[in-house]
Amino acid sequence: MIKVIRSKQIEYPSVNLNFKVDMPRNCPHCGVVLEPKALSSHFVEMADLDDHHYKIYVHWLCPSCAKAFCSEYEYIGPQYRTECDEATLIQTDPKFCSSPTFDAEIEKVSEDFVKIYTQSHKAEQLGFDKICGMGYRKALEFLVKDFAINLHPKEVEKIKKQTLAQCIENFIDSPKIKNLSKASAWIGNDETHYCRQHEDYNIEHLKAFINAIVSYINSELELKKAEQLVRKSD
Repeated sequence: MIKVIRSKQIEYPSVNLNFKVDMPRNCPHCGVVLEPKALSSHFVEMADLDDHHYKIYVHWLCPSCAKAFCSEYEYIGPQYRTECDEATLIQTDPKFCSSPTFDAEIEKVSEDFVKIYTQSHKAEQLGFDKICGMGYRKALEFLVKDFAINLHPKEVEKIKKQTLAQCIENFIDSPKIKNLSKASAWIGNDETHYCRQHEDYNIEHLKAFINAIVSYINSELELKKAEQLVRKSD
């Protein structure tokens, strides 16, 4: 949606210009589709082009969550005209990052897994593709070890001290979860080392395997509840 914004020059606040700007569609804080309220706007005239070059900054308020954010626009063209040429949106900050959702049972088993995976997911959305893989690898270790502790509560200290590979081999009973965990660990290790051992696999495979592990763990937990019910009824 296009809106006319009256903007003050930063160096000379008494100088005002009108710009047409495309309002942000979603709040970067809460993600709600909105028509934000413009709180203020300032512009600066750049001196690097023969044409007139303006950088415009608009401070918005989200009517849904009452948080503020800023958009940067740019206008490059001939001498500025009174009919308000449209400025181009460059970026809006902060960047909106969606959060993955996990069942409450997974959070009970490993709250740290949910936190680490969510942070890694946000890092990936922000373009930190060279480090988010290490975060997913760490999330995997917390998920597997916390699930192993859930299965073997008397072996907590032993599980904590073992490597991820040892934990998978010794304390994960389900063949499906064991194989998915091994494959995820191999891909995750590639994200932390200089040379990759599995060139045909990447972060997308790692996330898919971890999500499959989460699904199977959910199934295992539900199965445990069903077995407890059956035992009570016997």
